[in-house]
Amino acid sequence: MCRFPSSLWTLILLGTACILAQAANELHVAPPPLGNDSNPGTLSQPFATIAHAELQTQAGDTVLLHEGVYRESVRFRRSGTPHAPIRYQPYHAGQNPAEVCISAFTIIEPGINGAGIWERHDGPIFKIQLTPEYGLGLGKSCVLIDGAPQKIARWPDAPMAFDFNWEGMASPQRATHDPSSAGPEPPYEGTFFTATYEDRALPHGARNSWRGARIDTSPGGGVFRDTGIVTQSAEGSVTFRYRPFRKPGAYAAKADPYFLWNHLNALDQEGEYFFDIEGVSGPAYTLYLFPPGNISPDQTTVEIKSREYGFDMNWTSHIHLTQLNFIGGGIECPVSSSFIVMDDLHLRYCGSGLDALQTGRAAVWLKGDGHRLLNSQVEYSYGGGAITLGTNTEIANNVIRDCMLYGIASFDSSDIHAHHNTIFGNQGVNIHMYSPRGRFNYNHCYHAGMRVTDSASMNSNYNGDLQGMEIAYNWVHSNVARYNLTRTEENGASRPVWGGGRGIRMDTSPSNVFIHHNLIWGISAPNLSLTLWALDPNQINYRNSMQRVYNNTIDGQIHIANRGSIGGIDIRNNICSEVREFGAEIDPHIVRNNFMTIGKFESRWPGNTADNSLFKSATTGNFELHGDAAAIDAGEHISGITTNYAGEAPDVGALEHDGSSNPHWSAGALLRPKDARALRFSLLVKPNSERYLVVSGMPEGRIPAREFTIRLGPAVLQDHRLIYSTKTHHAEAYFKIEAEDLSGNIPVNFSLDGEAFQNNGEVMDLQGSSLSINDVDVETTTPSGGTMHTISGRGFGSTGWTLPLKMENTTGEDLNHAPVPVIFNTREHIETGRMSPDCSDLRVLHWETGRELKYWIESGRNSEATLLWVKYGDDSPLMNRFSHLDESGYYLSFGESGRESATDPAIVYDYFPELLDEGLKVWISANRLAETHQDGDSISSWDNIASPNSLTQADPSATPTLKFNQLNQLPAANFNGSDYLQINGFPQQVSEGLTVFSVIKSDPGHDPQGRLISIGNGDRETDNVRQGGERGWRVFGVKRAYSDNITAIGSGRRFAGHSHYMTADVAELLVFANLQSNSTGVGMDRIRKYLERKYAIGNTARGVVETNRLQDPTRFYLGGQLIESVTILDDQTATFISPFLPPSGNHGDLAPSDLSTLPIGPVSLALTAERNGETARAGQPLTYSLPAYDQWARDNLPPERRGSLEDSDGDGIVNLLEFATSSNALEPTVGPLFSISSPKAAAPYMEFNRNINATDVILSVEYSSNLRDWTIVPEHSPDLSVIPLSPPNDSSLLKIRYSPSARSPEIYYRLRATKIPIADPPPRDAN
Repeated sequence: MCRFPSSLWTLILLGTACILAQAANELHVAPPPLGNDSNPGTLSQPFATIAHAELQTQAGDTVLLHEGVYRESVRFRRSGTPHAPIRYQPYHAGQNPAEVCISAFTIIEPGINGAGIWERHDGPIFKIQLTPEYGLGLGKSCVLIDGAPQKIARWPDAPMAFDFNWEGMASPQRATHDPSSAGPEPPYEGTFFTATYEDRALPHGARNSWRGARIDTSPGGGVFRDTGIVTQSAEGSVTFRYRPFRKPGAYAAKADPYFLWNHLNALDQEGEYFFDIEGVSGPAYTLYLFPPGNISPDQTTVEIKSREYGFDMNWTSHIHLTQLNFIGGGIECPVSSSFIVMDDLHLRYCGSGLDALQTGRAAVWLKGDGHRLLNSQVEYSYGGGAITLGTNTEIANNVIRDCMLYGIASFDSSDIHAHHNTIFGNQGVNIHMYSPRGRFNYNHCYHAGMRVTDSASMNSNYNGDLQGMEIAYNWVHSNVARYNLTRTEENGASRPVWGGGRGIRMDTSPSNVFIHHNLIWGISAPNLSLTLWALDPNQINYRNSMQRVYNNTIDGQIHIANRGSIGGIDIRNNICSEVREFGAEIDPHIVRNNFMTIGKFESRWPGNTADNSLFKSATTGNFELHGDAAAIDAGEHISGITTNYAGEAPDVGALEHDGSSNPHWSAGALLRPKDARALRFSLLVKPNSERYLVVSGMPEGRIPAREFTIRLGPAVLQDHRLIYSTKTHHAEAYFKIEAEDLSGNIPVNFSLDGEAFQNNGEVMDLQGSSLSINDVDVETTTPSGGTMHTISGRGFGSTGWTLPLKMENTTGEDLNHAPVPVIFNTREHIETGRMSPDCSDLRVLHWETGRELKYWIESGRNSEATLLWVKYGDDSPLMNRFSHLDESGYYLSFGESGRESATDPAIVYDYFPELLDEGLKVWISANRLAETHQDGDSISSWDNIASPNSLTQADPSATPTLKFNQLNQLPAANFNGSDYLQINGFPQQVSEGLTVFSVIKSDPGHDPQGRLISIGNGDRETDNVRQGGERGWRVFGVKRAYSDNITAIGSGRRFAGHSHYMTADVAELLVFANLQSNSTGVGMDRIRKYLERKYAIGNTARGVVETNRLQDPTRFYLGGQLIESVTILDDQTATFISPFLPPSGNHGDLAPSDLSTLPIGPVSLALTAERNGETARAGQPLTYSLPAYDQWARDNLPPERRGSLEDSDGDGIVNLLEFATSSNALEPTVGPLFSISSPKAAAPYMEFNRNINATDVILSVEYSSNLRDWTIVPEHSPDLSVIPLSPPNDSSLLKIRYSPSARSPEIYYRLRATKIPIADPPPRDAN
């Protein structure tokens, strides 16, 4: 139960250790025509098939497969020995192996092997008649066109092949399930029912037009996926027979995601196919095809999957398969097989499972003992990735993606070791764990729940004692299972509509398991992020379940499901939001020494701590403890678990804090030696001048091991941090460059394991500036300007003023879902002219991602305490990436002219919907007053946010007073013991009651009977809310049952009689004319959270503005003139619209002084940027040039001959050169384009004409001494000169002379014309 030793992992990466064995044979195989099974199997005379070669092998042999496609299924019969395995590998195995593909596809050749001919069926749809030998069972086939997989025809259309994401499916507006329809549906087993979906979007409304189709649905609560058989259809409805899991909540219901397939009606988009095995839409075994681009199938190679497996290892052992590709057919290792090693394989389109009425298959199927699947990639399947039903199986360092049924499954197995795998894109579960004594460590699991709900990324439904199974050091996140907790009573089930996903789950009855050092975040049902099971009396280990949960960091709850016994559960040293159980039997257990980031139920578990001020940047996926976190050294020592720690004691949570070093381990698939060739290196400089070497170019799903090391000159860089995109599935490693004296161009050497170094030939330019311009996409425009250009570089920041903003006390919920408050002095910047008076130009940006956050200015515009709330939109970074860098840095930006206000109250109201409750009748905030009042002003009228009726006081002696900077920089109203405000417009009748919330601080000598709220009916006070006896700022919330008339209501004293005055400061007051819910996460709980956040009461999430670090705007200049049109898209990208060419003499330092003698023609201006004293300059200037060639071609050449490289007159000189030298493009030129000096001339030279109207053409002189290596003459070379024309009669023509200063006995010249690309104008609105 310790961390997997990195040194041992390095050994696994390098391959299996070899033991000297007996001399062995090499057998060669190559596809025909080179190969022939009658050959002897030598290099020059190879076999043709793998099956034939297999029959010739004996222990120790190596079968070398030459490049090509092998269309066969091989059943193995020969075995190796432990010391002499039989190996199958490509010829030239290693870094550049032959591309070997074992294909289960059959090429469809019209008129051959029983295939018909291609016919056009209807419009762009083609068809061909096949036989049962083509294809497999229903839903098992796959079609390739020129090697690319086609989409199975379905409605609604799939966005890509092998898509099973519920978000792109249909959704019925109504559903019925007929419980009386139970019965058989031959030839399938089980009990079927009839259901109907009503869907207005359903196409093909003719009666029974969908009969015979299959329907794929995830009914009811969405826990299961079912396949139904369509029996009837009509306009807007489809009826089907299906085999649901028989329990309430699992039957067809409104909004079930579904799609229809296995019918010609679904074939309506190019790139789709329909193989009609059953004859639903015509003759059986007809293949219908809608080819891409409306190309006839006769002009392409069409293949159909017709075999289930590529290799069947039945009755064999000690076989090693290396660096092979499997297309369509997987690998089967039956129970009779053992010790099959599969290393560096690539399996695509293998397995099956689309038709849930049939048993699904995995791409790799492992029974038997001792099998190993290593360093491989398995992808794109309606089946599973890899399944083991054997013993002592190792599945390590694989990327398994987009396999619908699961990534890894260990059913009826034991002693499995699944580690360092990256698994994503599954309909439900990433890893099924049913393996006593199994170890599931260092895996990276995400994007589970693509199709069904109630699915855990790592799940165990094992019934019994798991004998110490270990789940450790995994990254489990971004389970996207659909989540809607609105309850429904449909079909007799009171349940949430959709229950969402889970992280790690012990489900139903597993026991005796260790779960430690896992990182879990971004689970769609966060209250079920780690789920344990309270065992029932009939379950093994009842009252002593031995479910041990240690040192995990969970951005969500630890949830104990079921109402059985929690005896034997041991939960220690974890960070989570809560630990919850719901009516379980409280037998002896341990829940101790955990930190809870919400902690509402902390009192339920004595010996734990509520604290959410722990993480560096949980919002962007870094759950590392910050240096002052109370969880550091606060953990208990647990034998075998907390073995390595820094400090006096272990930390609480999964990530052990050790100064500035990176506490993250490497979970998921690691880089293989062959991946090193594609690595790329770049430099990143942050605005605070921190420098990072960034390593990119990693394959999908793979990351470096912790030993990954960089040598940068004398500096050794270690301890990288990771940024991983769950959208592209690519990682980048960031090494911080601490050495300040490193500069210039330095070679980059790197090592995957920290020992053996290599170099890809890359050199790092360590320039010191954080501001740089790397490139301009199009460097040429016209003199009138108006064209769009994109600048790339780094450190662009903002074209407005910026202020750093530090997010504190955040969890993964904050900013991604929950808005965070920021208090900011806008008055200072408005008075200095940096900000618009209405704050419309204010924005909030995240530096690392360049994201602009949504925000709402709630109150305090143009005040010293402007309150804004910020959060990401629907595409928050944590949904698409995570980062182990400290990315808690944000900044406020303002001062960009022309910005319209983007303030949006929905970011608060969506998260705190109680603020929109129709029962909210009074909502007053002192910060609203700060917009119109000064410190110390009397409050005679206080605007009511919830009503047009203000709170008022006409008597100047009884008005409260506004006091600035009372709580979290926000103001409050001071009631001094003689003040009172009348609440106007309140309902005169309340039937349920009142809910009152206030942010209040009572004065030391206050009257405990002082009235915060006083309610009257006539002369009688019928109820009141007192300010209470507590001192200090607090959120005060209370409910009052009330069902009477209300004739008067006010705040500050008893509504009549001038008694029980309140002496207190009040920052906020809310009064609801109803009773708010006490349930967790809504009502009272949610209102309290809003107020505590707003006023920073407790360790709540907040943004802190670093007011002393104001940064100047970034300005871009062209030829020294400010460019007004710049838009900065992110820190590395900006766009601008080119201005018109400035007058002559104002072109900056790159413009020539005499334009008339310029041989080249265009005018070039320097592009520079400035920010905070730094200056950056583009490597190339922006060039102004007229698009002259196109106009000349239109005026002088016929339409069919206007291309710049056309030779219109057949003289061997292309149009562009004719134009640049003022030649006639329609009459053949006699002789060369330029003249050469006489051999008797004192100084040799060449002369040529230059058309000065050819302003978009660069005309260059090149010379060579061997007609192979050419050198260009610089455009401003002193050897180039303009000579007078004779006679001087053509103002559009220059005579250019080149007189080489260097002498050569023999020299060759040529002219090169290059057309300058000119940027396009920006797109215009259709209006």
